[in-house]
Amino acid sequence: MSTVVISDGFGTGNQSSVSDDGKLSTESTPTTATPTRVESTVGTTSAALLNVTDAVGIQIQNTDPSNTLYIRFGTSSATTNDWALPPGGEYHLPSTVRYTGEVQVVASAASTTVLAIAWEL
Repeated sequence: MSTVVISDGFGTGNQSSVSDDGKLSTESTPTTATPTRVESTVGTTSAALLNVTDAVGIQIQNTDPSNTLYIRFGTSSATTNDWALPPGGEYHLPSTVRYTGEVQVVASAASTTVLAIAWEL
């Protein structure tokens, strides 16, 4: 007897199986992601904003009214050539992407405020 399993590829959510005799069964594997909230003040020197393990969602908001924030995924220092978030700008890592590692940030001026939330499994 063989079984065909259809899932999201991450081993989470719903999995449906069809057996040789044509019977369909669905199994739910609920997962709970734990949110981590970080409020920080960033300057003109790159710094790690987040260090996550198996994040299924990341949101970063430049809460500063006048300075630009730059973000980079990885351990290399962020520069003004990286992803730019203007004042009030936001970045959303899609929930279909899983990320493990650091998020580096640097700003166009001292005392730039930022809010980040990461959901980790």
